[in-house]
Amino acid sequence: MKLGRTILASFLAASVVGMPVMAQAADGSSEAIARTGTEVADSDAFAGSTMLVAVVVIVGLLAGLLLIDSNDSPASP
Repeated sequence: MKLGRTILASFLAASVVGMPVMAQAADGSSEAIARTGTEVADSDAFAGSTMLVAVVVIVGLLAGLLLIDSNDSPASP
């Protein structure tokens, strides 16, 4: 049983170490893998609103401040 776990652990370690090497082996310059862009008619419709982001950040900060408990005394007697 211990030998099986050792073999399994060594296989998993080898696969974790080898995965980035195998990912780099694929050459991104070939025609089959190369990405092509598509035309978007109204690309400004997808633009984000900075006001919405600011409101979400402010609401998140206020919620965090409300959730912080300022009572640092221990609960034990």
